[in-house]
Amino acid sequence: MARRNRQYCDSGYYHIITRGVNRQEIFHDDMDRLKYLDTLRRFSIELEVDVLAYCLMDNHVHLLVHAGDALSVLIKKIASSYVYYFNHKYDRIGHLFQDRYHSKAIEDDSYLLAAARYILRNPQKAGVCAVQEYQWSSWQELESGAGLCKTQLLCEIVGGTQALKAYILAEDENDNADDRGAPKDASALNILRRISGLENPEDIAKLPKQKRVAVIIEAKKAGLTVRQLSRLTGLNRNTIQRI
Repeated sequence: MARRNRQYCDSGYYHIITRGVNRQEIFHDDMDRLKYLDTLRRFSIELEVDVLAYCLMDNHVHLLVHAGDALSVLIKKIASSYVYYFNHKYDRIGHLFQDRYHSKAIEDDSYLLAAARYILRNPQKAGVCAVQEYQWSSWQELESGAGLCKTQLLCEIVGGTQALKAYILAEDENDNADDRGAPKDASALNILRRISGLENPEDIAKLPKQKRVAVIIEAKKAGLTVRQLSRLTGLNRNTIQRI
């Protein structure tokens, strides 16, 4: 089945997710994380890309960027440089990242803010620690006022740094309401793998339509919510709702 063409937007803003192949760890220690951030800084300067927010998890990375036409080049350069470092350090060969990164085009300010909030709340949602305690996200740059990210635009939209921090930290009743009573994400992933026969639930989007619909219906019967299915598969929430 042919790949769907990647969607680009006029605004040039994107929420990017890159994952380790087969969801393996891409960072083993803090030196790896520092190396990735240094690589991101170097190529964002070279390609004139603005990084607005980031979060490094053990097996995936979230980026909020204004990249324009340089998006694919940025991701390829980062991946190539970091994989060379990682393979040399750990005496390994082969791929480290999934071949195809996930990107969501952002066309308006409200979605831009929501994406930043989602990215910075990722460690808390995953049960790692509170937003403000996580060392490897751009929250620390909001605290220090310096670093890799250009957060001025986000601050201007919401009314300043303190207002942005309050927006990110505020508990939203919608954050977990849709998932109430649903299986935890770890269990939900196993359910999706069992139903679809795929190791990576994001590959469900590549299935023929009839098979994709059947998988979503069975997953819903198994207790997964629309919000949860969208989060784990990358499918648009409206698409899942229609199914």
